Amino acid sequence: MKAPSDGIIVRKNIKVGDMVMPGMLTIMMVDTEDLAIDLSIPASSLKIAHVGQKVDVIIDALNFRTTGIVNAIIPDANPMTHKIKMRVKFDKKGANIYPGMYARVIIDTLPESDHTSVTEESPKTDTAKKKKEKLHPLKLD
Repeated sequence: MKAPSDGIIVRKNIKVGDMVMPGMLTIMMVDTEDLAIDLSIPASSLKIAHVGQKVDVIIDALNFRTTGIVNAIIPDANPMTHKIKMRVKFDKKGANIYPGMYARVIIDTLPESDHTSVTEESPKTDTAKKKKEKLHPLKLD
């Protein structure tokens, strides 16, 4: 078996002696050069998050910090939790980052034009806070 690109094996669904059928998922390989972070944000945060926005990405396990860009806001609202999916792309700068590692994404809650004071409040954001952060697992693109 030959892989179409470099990557790592993240799942192996077969063992020696197993029968395989056409189209059956036997091995899942990931291209680690193109990772993204998928996260859920409260629907009320859509007023501060937008595609193209820069965010801080921190992976504590590696003491890694970089700037990411909101690549997509996915209209998959969960009516039970009132959350929206968002995808953040980032440059891993040669670090050994793998799918499943946890990352913190920090979204600046201040408007682009005013970085000296908070002009809007949300129920979960204190006026003294300028950023929100949460822990999110890295996902495949």
